[in-house]
Amino acid sequence: MRIQVVGLCALVAVSCSISEKDSDTTQSPPLNIDEYPDTERVDDVQDYHGVNVNDPYSWLEAENDSNVAVWVQKQQDLSENYLSQISCRQALKEKFTSLSQIESYNTPFIKGDWTYYYHNDGSQQHHVVYRFKNKEDEPEVFLDPNTLSDDGSVSLAGMAFNESNSKLIFTTSKFGSDWRELHLMDVDSKEIDPSFSIDRIKFSQIFWFKNGIFFSQYDQMPSGGKYTGKNVGQKVYYFNFDEGKSHLVYENPEHPEWHYSVSTFEEENIAVMTASQSTSGNQLHVAKLNDFDPQKPSVEFTPVVSDFNYNYRVFEAISGQLYLKTNDGAPNSKIVLLDIEKPAKENWKDVIPTSDNTIKSASIVNNELVVGYIENVQTKLYRYDLDGALIEELKLPGIGICHGVSGEKEKDRLFLSFANYTRPKTVYQYSFAGDSLSQYFPSTVDFASDEYITKQVMYASKDGTKIPMHLTHKKGLVPDSTTPCFLYGYGGFNIPILPSFSNNRTVFLENGGIYAVANIRGGGEFGSDWHKSGTKENKQNVFDDFISAAEFLINEGYTSRDKLAIHGRSNGGLLVGAVMTQRPDLFKVALPMVGVLDMLKFHKFTIGRFWTVDYGCADSASNFDYLYKYSPLHNVKEGVHYPATMVLTGDHDDRVVPAHSFKFAAELQSKHQGDNPILLRVDIGTGHGAGKSVQSKINEAADLWAFVFHHLEMKISFIDDAPIL
Repeated sequence: MRIQVVGLCALVAVSCSISEKDSDTTQSPPLNIDEYPDTERVDDVQDYHGVNVNDPYSWLEAENDSNVAVWVQKQQDLSENYLSQISCRQALKEKFTSLSQIESYNTPFIKGDWTYYYHNDGSQQHHVVYRFKNKEDEPEVFLDPNTLSDDGSVSLAGMAFNESNSKLIFTTSKFGSDWRELHLMDVDSKEIDPSFSIDRIKFSQIFWFKNGIFFSQYDQMPSGGKYTGKNVGQKVYYFNFDEGKSHLVYENPEHPEWHYSVSTFEEENIAVMTASQSTSGNQLHVAKLNDFDPQKPSVEFTPVVSDFNYNYRVFEAISGQLYLKTNDGAPNSKIVLLDIEKPAKENWKDVIPTSDNTIKSASIVNNELVVGYIENVQTKLYRYDLDGALIEELKLPGIGICHGVSGEKEKDRLFLSFANYTRPKTVYQYSFAGDSLSQYFPSTVDFASDEYITKQVMYASKDGTKIPMHLTHKKGLVPDSTTPCFLYGYGGFNIPILPSFSNNRTVFLENGGIYAVANIRGGGEFGSDWHKSGTKENKQNVFDDFISAAEFLINEGYTSRDKLAIHGRSNGGLLVGAVMTQRPDLFKVALPMVGVLDMLKFHKFTIGRFWTVDYGCADSASNFDYLYKYSPLHNVKEGVHYPATMVLTGDHDDRVVPAHSFKFAAELQSKHQGDNPILLRVDIGTGHGAGKSVQSKINEAADLWAFVFHHLEMKISFIDDAPIL
């Protein structure tokens, strides 16, 4: 079978289609189904509690196998051949390039006498760190990650200043990997010490104490491969700069799969260690460092919480009292005080009790508690005194989300970034003295926000649960069955999906599309109960919620099946993979991105075992039953007409390893029937998403939206000088 394509391009309105074959014999013909690369199937049968399950594409899991590399290249060639024929792809790339060539700022932060901020002038692959002492001064470049590699493959992953703000540890990532390398920098001279570096760092906080740092490190890279092998054996170390050597501080040989992280409060001579075995719940340990010897850095941690039932995050220490945020006995979280001299839970004091709204963030600025809540899927900020008495609500510019609150304990101002679906991110400064919020850095995005609207609708899921969904579109749009709609979801790990702005998304909105976000169960929009109702044996609720969102959009006349695209990444990639295999009739386009798609083996790679708190694990007979029922890889059916699908991943993704996407794409290509294409797009030199260069983001966005525009049969009308293609 051939994919049938017809299309014309006008001078102003560019029709997004595959060009018809003409007298130019060098032009690629439309994709033919039998042109998919031959993918070897092997007999690799595993017994899961009496059920034999074949894994015919298990060979695609091999990280450094040349056969895998050849197969990936063939898939890349196939995808490039197909995408290159979509006539609006180049126009979209030019549009996204133009959108990227604007200044952008991130939320500033204060260290000592300096104000630091991330800034991109529109021509750089990565944001540069600038600083100034007074806003009227000319800012100076402090750290430019664009100089760390010639090809943009190295990105800045984090920074940690010492107590006197004279030294800096910054971390770098290569190819977007979760693996980090530590570097030392003198803050005054801005010189990087070439003799210092520490690698094998992954998911570690970096905290200074005296003239040294606490960090977590693996003794060796995983034996199964740097980007796929299981990460075990993490330990806590203290590096003494006076000696130039590391000292082992903590290890737990009985639990090599646990993860450890230490934070310090140098003013208080206090250290806090958390231990975790999943993405939800952690142990809590505390230590007094009054007698700490940097040359013999022994730390006696006192266990405070020894189970993994709840989350505990200490965010400040004052006069021996630790302020921590927890969901222990508080589904929507609360703020409590822990006395370092009497740390047992029975001595804790509630400062801000739990309420109907979820506490998302908490910090101490201006010697006040600044607490961020999620109220009806938007951010609200409140000021409290240190005893928990409400002072007032900190009024935000409108309905939306704060992308970070930054401030110092003793300083009387804070910074925040604010955005929503139609309003680009803008940086503000709040003055406590004047109770005033003022724009600090402008938004430079050229988007007519006033011409668009976001509304929240409620719909019923399969079991009757009411689910909120945001719809964003042009004002005055009267939707019908011909209206293109792009539905996004996540639904996992207690992570809320809140209103945000995307430059690339504006192209879809400007051309008459509806952007829909369903706040489905499994996320963190409504606290722990909402999260747990979408985990383990309840995971099908997440898929039902998303399917019901699509049905609502169709039944209420917002769109139709032929005009509906779905997208999700990571856990959201699992979401898309599950719903497209359960209801392939409901969607025209499916875009599972860096998705967890093999639910029987995810725990065997890198840090996948941490996700079992949400998913369960196939090693358990009862867990296997429900995992096998919805695992996208294992529910692709022979002869089914699946949506036009582009599976997206990164070749250096060491969080959700690309084998998930490889195997799922191979299975779809093998069993799918019909004219819709099944493509695998592998982003070379990138990981799970963090640290991508601007150019990689542009290329990815152009391919994703070209695929959507073509298959939803949309026209582009935003380029005045669009070429005739």
